[in-house]
Amino acid sequence: SASDAFVMVWDLASILQQEAKEVTEPSDVLKGHTLGVRALAWNPRDASEAASGGDDSSILIWDLNTATNVLTFEGHEAAVLSLAFTPSGSYLVSASHDSSVRVWDMANKKDLFKFMGHSGPVYTVVVTLDEFMAISAGADSTIRSWSLRGLLRDDPDERQIGTPATPAQVMFELEGDEEQSERDDETGRAE
Repeated sequence: SASDAFVMVWDLASILQQEAKEVTEPSDVLKGHTLGVRALAWNPRDASEAASGGDDSSILIWDLNTATNVLTFEGHEAAVLSLAFTPSGSYLVSASHDSSVRVWDMANKKDLFKFMGHSGPVYTVVVTLDEFMAISAGADSTIRSWSLRGLLRDDPDERQIGTPATPAQVMFELEGDEEQSERDDETGRAE
């Protein structure tokens, strides 16, 4: 990815077979963004599917077999800076310069949740292996964990409690040796 709005795909298997020391041409060039590309993610359950996010605030889903854009997610109000598929590949989580973290449903092709709490751009996001937590880090010097328990799929623990799941957030503020942690209200917004 680069400021030229293209995603370059390199076929490593063929490169390794050729024993090339330098490769100057990509296998494919994916065109669809209107501004620079800042984030890429590969679907862990479908090697032919990838996502890209860019300065145009859009997220494009690509079929790598055909080098075509098969789905576009829009909703961020600024550049998409980070993307992470859930381990099941069913959901995509994005972080943006607009201070938000969003969860996208791949099967239903829609925006599921918008988490607010960072006071500046969100640089990176990851999802835990059990898909119960998304963790983001931002320009506000905080690392925030967003509870996804019961939100993405049925959670046996939530069913036992008998109450609907609500987004929750834990914040860790990094300032010298001090570490603060607080549990936010059910809206997931920091106060």
